[in-house]
Amino acid sequence: MVKAFPMKRASLLFYDLVSPHHILALASEVKNLQKDKDMLRMNLIKAEAEVEALFDENNTLDEKYTRLTNLLDSEGIHSSGSMKMMMMIRGNL
Repeated sequence: MVKAFPMKRASLLFYDLVSPHHILALASEVKNLQKDKDMLRMNLIKAEAEVEALFDENNTLDEKYTRLTNLLDSEGIHSSGSMKMMMMIRGNL
């Protein structure tokens, strides 16, 4: 059977485990984690903006590619094999 400690003794044990040094160390760790979180959030925002810019640029290039291939087809110029392959991949043929 476990003997119960008097309340006074239990509070002393808790204080021994949670010294001011430990509290300061934990507070410092929390501050560092907050900085890391903020930095990761900023990096994520930048990455999302970059993805959006690349997506827009890709769509613009895709539209230009489609116009050029349509222009080649309308002028009766036969596309090279690699262009035909690209068009097949994109589902245009």
